[in-house]
Amino acid sequence: MRFRSVLSASVIAVAACTLVARPLQLTWGAKDRESEEPLPGDDLIAHADLAATRAITIRASSSEVWPWIAQLGQGRGGFYSYDFLENLVGCDIHSADRIVPEWQDVSVGDEVRFAPEVGLAVAFVEQARSLVLRGGVSIGTTAPPTTSPGRSCSETSRTTRRGCSCASDTRTRDLGHGSSSRPPRSSAS
Repeated sequence: MRFRSVLSASVIAVAACTLVARPLQLTWGAKDRESEEPLPGDDLIAHADLAATRAITIRASSSEVWPWIAQLGQGRGGFYSYDFLENLVGCDIHSADRIVPEWQDVSVGDEVRFAPEVGLAVAFVEQARSLVLRGGVSIGTTAPPTTSPGRSCSETSRTTRRGCSCASDTRTRDLGHGSSSRPPRSSAS
């Protein structure tokens, strides 16, 4: 009898997370308009399996925020997040507490690393507006998706966009938008 109660409670908790918490987490802080409007890099994955847009308001202009975004990455400015937790899994992250001039030049083709051996390539950059990263990321022992003949990389990759949207001269909306797509399952012959 107790097993059924625990099982029922677990099923209810999973359903609640799936139906309520997950949609909120995918659009955390973003207004409906921000989640729905096209952003730079959306064209990299035409039919994404997953899309998430999160946003915060920063009381600073986009020109003040951009240097912090430009230096994102492992071995650079970090992610201004929970370094302790990221380092528990071997990411070797150390968030900067200042703007470092050597880390300000971001160009298409550069790599932004998430961990010592995991990174995404810069696919598009518009200074003080948008930074688009692209590539496949391994999850655990699963290799990143590979392209098959006739398929473009954008169909099997992940994109992440980090952008500044000026709300005024003194406020900036920081939008983080990600999407991913998996290759289609091959059918057995």
